[in-house]
Amino acid sequence: MANAPIVDAAGIVQLSPTASNPDYAGMSPYTFSIMGRQDAEAPFFAKYIIHKYLGMKNVALIYINSDWGVSSRDNFVKGAQEVGLNIVAEANYVQDEKDFSSLLLKLKAANPEAVIIFDQGAVPQIVNQIAALDWDVQICALGPGTSQQIIELCGENAEGLITSTPFFFNPEDERQMAWKEEFVKRAGFEPTVHPVMAYDCVYLLKKAIEMIGDGEITRKAIRDNLQIVEYDGLGGPIKFSEAGDVTRQYLRCAVEGGKFVLKAGYDYSKE
Repeated sequence: MANAPIVDAAGIVQLSPTASNPDYAGMSPYTFSIMGRQDAEAPFFAKYIIHKYLGMKNVALIYINSDWGVSSRDNFVKGAQEVGLNIVAEANYVQDEKDFSSLLLKLKAANPEAVIIFDQGAVPQIVNQIAALDWDVQICALGPGTSQQIIELCGENAEGLITSTPFFFNPEDERQMAWKEEFVKRAGFEPTVHPVMAYDCVYLLKKAIEMIGDGEITRKAIRDNLQIVEYDGLGGPIKFSEAGDVTRQYLRCAVEGGKFVLKAGYDYSKE
C-alpha cells in the first residue's frame, strides 16, 4: 500500500501474491492482488468457523498492529456482529514482538472459549506461549494458512489449531501434487498458499505479455491485459474485478496427528 502511489505515478504494475487488505487494489489502476480480500475471509472465519463449526459464543482476539492486521480484525468484528459473537477481550502487538505473556494473561482473564490470532510470522510463538501458560483454550489462526512451519515450531502445542485458507493441496489433483513435490525438492520445505500464489503471479504476467502479440510490450499494455485476463492457476481460476483483485472462497483446515487436514470444502459456507 505504501508503494501504490509510486507505481501509480510510474505506470508500472504491482501484482501482489499476498495482499488482502480490501483498500489495496483500488488504490491505483496498476495495483493488483490475487490472494482474495479480508472483507471476505475474516467474516467467513467469524460466521462459518467460530459460530457455525465450533458453535462458540465468546472469543478473544490478538492481532498484529499493521494495515493487514487491523483490516483483518475489523472485518472479523463485522462478521461477528452479524451472528452475535461476543468479543470478550482484544490485544495487539507490533512487528517482531517476542514476549506475548502479558497480552495473553489479559485475554485469559476474560475466559474466552477461543483465541483467534491474526498474523503469519508470530503464530508459532503465540501458540507456544499459550501452552506455557497451561491454558486449555481453542486456538484459531487467520493468516498463516496451512504453514508446515507452525507444526515444526510448535509440535504437540499445535494440535487442534484451526485455520482458514483459500487453497489446500488436493492429493487427488496430479498437477498440484507434482508441483508440491518439485517445490519440496527445490526449496527443502513444504509449500503454503503463499508460494502457490507467487507462482500464479509469474504466469499471469507471462500470459498478459503474450496477449500483446506482435505489439509493443509496454507497462500500460501489460496492465490492460491483466485487467481482462482469465487464467486457470495452480491456486484456482483467476479473473480480476474492476478494482484489480479477486473473490475467493475459503476452506477450513485443522492440525490433527501432526499434520494439516482438510475439515470442510469450499461449499461449507453455502450449506
